[in-house]
Amino acid sequence: MSVIDSGGSGACSVEYPNSRKTFWANGRHWVFYSDGINIVYCTSLDGISWTAPIIIRACTTGSQFSIWFDGTYFHYAAWRLYILYYRRGLPNADGSITWSAAEQTVHSGTSTNHYQYPVIITDDQRYAWIGTQYVSVGGTFPSIWKSSVNDGTWATDVGFPYVPAGLASSLTWNTLLVPLTTQRIYFMYGIMDGRIRGRLWTGAWSAEEWVTTSNNYLVWCDSAVNQGDDVHLVFKTSSPYNIKHVIRTFGVGWGAEASVQNNVVEGTYITLGRHQSTNDLYAWWDESPTDEHIYYKKYHAGAWDAAPTDWYTQTNLSPEQINAHYMDWHTNYLCVAWGWYDAGFLDHVSYLCLPLVVPKMKAGLHPSKILPIIIDE
Repeated sequence: MSVIDSGGSGACSVEYPNSRKTFWANGRHWVFYSDGINIVYCTSLDGISWTAPIIIRACTTGSQFSIWFDGTYFHYAAWRLYILYYRRGLPNADGSITWSAAEQTVHSGTSTNHYQYPVIITDDQRYAWIGTQYVSVGGTFPSIWKSSVNDGTWATDVGFPYVPAGLASSLTWNTLLVPLTTQRIYFMYGIMDGRIRGRLWTGAWSAEEWVTTSNNYLVWCDSAVNQGDDVHLVFKTSSPYNIKHVIRTFGVGWGAEASVQNNVVEGTYITLGRHQSTNDLYAWWDESPTDEHIYYKKYHAGAWDAAPTDWYTQTNLSPEQINAHYMDWHTNYLCVAWGWYDAGFLDHVSYLCLPLVVPKMKAGLHPSKILPIIIDE
């Protein structure tokens, strides 16, 4: 395990699982987090020794920004003082970033008209999409933005931002986005203790679908990936708290919910990653069966592991801060960042990789127990 030391007070550095913060590119691990003042990033060649943090922009908590890696470029969306921002950069082999353009303003708002809690993805042609919570005089609702250009600048496409009609206002609306193929994406949204809803974009929006049959605790807790045009969602039900998995098969729709782990606790959050070469899924969660432990299960050939692997013990774990790579990008590692706090209640970020192809190890050393690393500021 390595520690990336934010040292911020109340920074909630890498929250939430529905919004990515880490990836691998050009021979380096990249982790982005809030240090309580700014978005910063660190890189590592080996996942153990890290660079000093480099400032991106002002940002006081992890929920105010989101990162997406498209295989070549990374993109961020950030929300600060009622303004929604976008920027694209090329992550270089030396750990530097070559920006495609200056930071772009997506929307400049007010206290009664703004878009917050961004979640960013790109489609397979690198057009950026940003899910947001829309705050207006008439209430608070889920919303989504799309850019009409894919050159690193931003121009809002016709028909956006899109706010689904017919919804009741709630302060707990949040979003989850998944890229598919041929510029399709899937847009999910839900409120606390309600069923998740979704819409498919194919150049126009489909009719609204029910994603879950169970009530979901919070979309912030949840995570999703694609396999081609199919969508995999892992989510936590309302009390009693259980982790479930549901699949949307393209051309068919949403299937039945399957159990991943039952009888978790209210503080459990889940993050999901995909092994690109095998299409196996890996779900990590925290706090259950044992407090301050991180667990995972693998999904292979249509079935989850029968029992979870007790992966790492973290004292003073911040459960809402668990954040995995979306996919392994051919490295045969999936890596997870998580947050914790010290005796002075300052936030820190740790990082640990799971080998997906088991290396030759000394007797008695399990590959899932390779120690994580702390990255000091």
